[in-house]
Amino acid sequence: MLPFLFNENEQWNQIVHVYFSKSWNGEPFETEEMRPEWFDVKNLPFEQMWSDDRYWLPLVLSGKKIIGRFVFKKDGSIEDYEIKDSQSWLK
Repeated sequence: MLPFLFNENEQWNQIVHVYFSKSWNGEPFETEEMRPEWFDVKNLPFEQMWSDDRYWLPLVLSGKKIIGRFVFKKDGSIEDYEIKDSQSWLK
């Protein structure tokens, strides 16, 4: 669970859940929102992604289960964040 909080525009606040699948059928296809592209996990294009991705995505891709919180400034940069192992969050 990753809450994304936007103090300048609370209508943008969202809680994101990340899921992984070990298998699936079909082919990715382009939509109005995105053009699918494959990347090596060791060479992700973080400069093209949201600024928070470089903090949580490597942890999740390495198999960690996390809970985090990100607060964004008006310009889209991170004002504050916290990431914890999901089990330690419950303690």
